[in-house]
Amino acid sequence: MEANLIVKLKYNKIVRFDVEDKSEYEIKIREVNDVKDDRILKNLTELNTPIGTITVKCSKENIPFDAVPDSYFTDYEIFDEDNETILAHIFADANYQIRIATSNLKIAEKYIIKFNGGIFDYNAGDEHTISLTGTFGGYSIGLSAYDPNDDEKMEQAYAYSKEKRYLEQNMIVEPTKYDISKFAQYTLDVLEDMSGYSFTLIDRSCEYIFFSVAWIRLDTFDADTYEAAVDFWIS
Repeated sequence: MEANLIVKLKYNKIVRFDVEDKSEYEIKIREVNDVKDDRILKNLTELNTPIGTITVKCSKENIPFDAVPDSYFTDYEIFDEDNETILAHIFADANYQIRIATSNLKIAEKYIIKFNGGIFDYNAGDEHTISLTGTFGGYSIGLSAYDPNDDEKMEQAYAYSKEKRYLEQNMIVEPTKYDISKFAQYTLDVLEDMSGYSFTLIDRSCEYIFFSVAWIRLDTFDADTYEAAVDFWIS
């Protein structure tokens, strides 16, 4: 597959295609598993934030989950306009990995993780990660999800674009429908109202499904700066 083609995918975003898999997801899982047990918020039906709650549901049924403090709890550096001088170091007010045990999920059932405090905007995310962020009530907050089938989607998008001759325009366009028979672990989609994600368990190959959430109160800088910080913490 040719690298560095322009890719046109969901949410009208233009990104670069990179054939290297630089995902740190497995590392993050190990970090989550290393968090001391007494710091984990267990068997939650909702995670309260200063501006709303996050829930996991199947139809109207609440699905229990854990909120694990993210061990990747680092600062975000804010630079001046010339990107030379650091103006400030800021930290998230909270940064959690939402951990959902797949033993509580049924294969082929649709589940929804949702934030009820506002409608997110799509953000850039990172390798195999979708990031949703927003600013509501004086706080910037973000909710991200790892897509285990991102590489397969790219393969199918490439094949579709070759067939439809989009490659001749230096573009890769996602197909109208993916062949999910080639997917593993779980499917993932952003909700139409941009308030969270839907996901469906495909098999039992993973013990947990993780989503990342972080928030910070607005202070000296503008909302875009704090949303960029939130995106950094959850991606």
